[in-house]
Amino acid sequence: MSQTYVCVCGRLAEKPLPKGIDGLFVKGHGLKVYERVCEECYRRIEELEKRFKPSFGGCDAVTVVYDPDSRSFTIRAYNEYGDSAYLREDMRETRSLVRNIWTREIVVLEGDRVVGVI
Repeated sequence: MSQTYVCVCGRLAEKPLPKGIDGLFVKGHGLKVYERVCEECYRRIEELEKRFKPSFGGCDAVTVVYDPDSRSFTIRAYNEYGDSAYLREDMRETRSLVRNIWTREIVVLEGDRVVGVI
């Protein structure tokens, strides 16, 4: 007996997550991990992943979050040093938050441009 999967959008899920994606979650629905997606969501996640360019290397985890209210995906990445990056479907460039190990400041980058310091 085969198991049927439901995609985050509510359609029948046919495909596994694209390679390089460690997890898929739905915003506001706890930590339930989705393992499969429909063809349309697969294409959207793949396109988002191609545009995703964190300003740091060595990502420990790359996850995708689906927002059911806006029906959009956000891809996020983290590393062991506390750096993080994200890109929503409606954004032009990846936003990275990179921690300076000497001053402990967090530099906010959009693409290659510094847009703030925390």
